[in-house]
Amino acid sequence: MSDWTANFVLPHLSEEECRRAERLNPALDWPCFADGISAWTLQTFLELRSVGTTVSLSNQFRHDTINVAHAISLNAYLQKRPEFIISLQADYPRSIGVQQHIVQNKSQVLGENVCWMPHWPQPGLLPRDKRRKEVRNVGYAGRQYYNVFRGEFINQRLKSMGLRLVELSPANWNDFSQIDVLCGVRSTDGYSYDKKPPSKMINSWLANVPFIGGPDSAYKQIGHPGINYLLAENTDEIFSGLRSLVDNPHRYQSLVTEGCLAGKLYCRESIRNQWIAYFSRIYMEEFVRWKKNGLRQNIHFLACDIYRKVRRTVKHLPGNKFVKSRLPFGR
Repeated sequence: MSDWTANFVLPHLSEEECRRAERLNPALDWPCFADGISAWTLQTFLELRSVGTTVSLSNQFRHDTINVAHAISLNAYLQKRPEFIISLQADYPRSIGVQQHIVQNKSQVLGENVCWMPHWPQPGLLPRDKRRKEVRNVGYAGRQYYNVFRGEFINQRLKSMGLRLVELSPANWNDFSQIDVLCGVRSTDGYSYDKKPPSKMINSWLANVPFIGGPDSAYKQIGHPGINYLLAENTDEIFSGLRSLVDNPHRYQSLVTEGCLAGKLYCRESIRNQWIAYFSRIYMEEFVRWKKNGLRQNIHFLACDIYRKVRRTVKHLPGNKFVKSRLPFGR
């Protein structure tokens, strides 16, 4: 039992679907957590419940506890009455009218009511087969429009080094058993992707696979280039990094070892502990105070609701150029 309670909300599910979702196991049912809502909301509920905390899963928001929901879910909900809500923002715009925000990149921490929380590593993760000795398979996990290995020239360059590209699709995102290096470079234009998490890096660390990452801010926030991952800002640096791993077994093993050490901070046990500490703090510092100031909170919510409706109306007036503005009240 915990000294706090939390209600994880999936408003798009029926009551029966919520009960079925409660029976899922992230390690065994990992394909069910491919979308952002399930990966954040449902998975966090299941992980916290597994260690005996007082959490519930529902399609309804409750006034007597802390409510947790994904930002997508909140878009439909926030036309109703207010409760104490923590928004799982991910890479979406900040929700209006909620008390707290959880973000997945430290660059998103703007304000006192915003907290960075490491995303869960890939559920059902299968680490690299310990019997593999050679460096041959270069893994790529991600959307195809980010794939820097597209093109015949790039593939010929891989082949000339005795390497081949292995694309991890949603059907096998969890399987690193035959991957020798993972490349997580999204682009070579220097863009820092300040709303993206360092998930690919963390999965590599936990799978005992060296990681080559681009200039993403998330990688630099928790990793150390040249120590527990290789930084590549262009195609030549990607291939230079691959060459160093092929030719230098000591370099390869050093990245694996350092990655394993870094990964201990982002394993499931560690992230569960961070969530528990977060809820304990929020309950004592924010939720108890919120309950005492119920009238003020209701007024704040109604003001937010009026602001949204006026903003939406003015924005769609013919010939009107709507200028974005900050809320003149609350947080």
